[in-house]
Amino acid sequence: MKTFIIMVFILYSTSIVFSAPGDLIWKYKTENIIGSSPSVSDIAVFFGGYDTYIYSLHTSDGSLLWRYKTGEVIPSSPFLHGDFLYIGSSDNFIYAINKTDGELRWRYQTGGDVFSSPFVFAETVYIGSNDNYLYALNTSDGSMEWRYQTGNDIFSSPYVTNSIICFGSRDFYIYALNTSDGILKWKYLTDGSIDSSPFISNGVVYIGNKSNHVYCINEDNGTPKWIYLTGGSVDSSPFVLNNIVYIGCSDSYLYAINASTGEFKWRYKSGGAIGSSPFADEEEVFFGSFDTYVYSLTCSDGSLKWRYKTRTIKVISPNGGELWEVGSIYDITWTSENVDSVSIKFTSDGGSLWTEIVKMSSNEGKYSWTIPDTPSDNCLVRIDDIKDNATDTSDSTFTI
Repeated sequence: MKTFIIMVFILYSTSIVFSAPGDLIWKYKTENIIGSSPSVSDIAVFFGGYDTYIYSLHTSDGSLLWRYKTGEVIPSSPFLHGDFLYIGSSDNFIYAINKTDGELRWRYQTGGDVFSSPFVFAETVYIGSNDNYLYALNTSDGSMEWRYQTGNDIFSSPYVTNSIICFGSRDFYIYALNTSDGILKWKYLTDGSIDSSPFISNGVVYIGNKSNHVYCINEDNGTPKWIYLTGGSVDSSPFVLNNIVYIGCSDSYLYAINASTGEFKWRYKSGGAIGSSPFADEEEVFFGSFDTYVYSLTCSDGSLKWRYKTRTIKVISPNGGELWEVGSIYDITWTSENVDSVSIKFTSDGGSLWTEIVKMSSNEGKYSWTIPDTPSDNCLVRIDDIKDNATDTSDSTFTI
């Protein structure tokens, strides 16, 4: 199953008349799943999609302002700086795009796909790549100022202060580099791979790893202040406010930890793994879960204020490895939540060209398909919610 995020705006204050906290304000349907987190200006929200586009939508109603096509899926999240937004793509490029009209300013090619999200500081773009390098690029023309090599892919996004650039790598290390020249200041070896991105507050670095730990590290010298053990992989990135660290975990809990001591404050159990990064204000903390809900909790005790249910689809069959004979009838099956009608599509070239098999006004979770005369070992089935952005594709290819 390929997971998805629906781009929604959900109200969490009562400043809009006739709306209650947790009510849906608008939603926008892209052509594929969304793994990117949005950046928001006064009038626009920006994000990348697995349909290869960078989007700009109007904050008031979700209408499309512009979109820019890259060469591959976009798991990276944009960073807004001045008149431009910066974002990476799985086509190995880092992009600088005019936020007003979506015109390309420049792009820089790395040696690997870019899952990391950029951080812009003092007219330099800092971003990791799956070629193992952390890059520093000039904001004006994309020229490389320097790069630093780690021992594995960099999914983690950097956090930059006046003194250091901090990030994690799948080589198990947390790194701190000088902002001016990229020279290593310190590195700290954890006990697992790191996809989580750091958060720096009051001179300390907070970050998670895939071996179930949350780390609190001194920004100056890389020595640990405390380490907290959770019940699962910590791919979520922390958010720190009012001396509390909020962080999600694959054990389905959102944790609230004392930022100074590492002592447990509270935790809230959702219905699925939490890979999203939380955000908090003075009263509420917000996050999404793989149980398809967006949550709002009270900061003081972790009690539920509201939750909003998104829509989900999961392909059951064909989901990879099947051998289906031309002319025979086989059942395409799936499960779903909150989905009324679906479109079933098929590709024989691994996903480049999709052909619609059928539109179903009722969602029965099954469709009997007569296999077409299109022999291929690179076939996939995709099921889309006709009314919304929920979608799922076969995990791997099957053969006709």
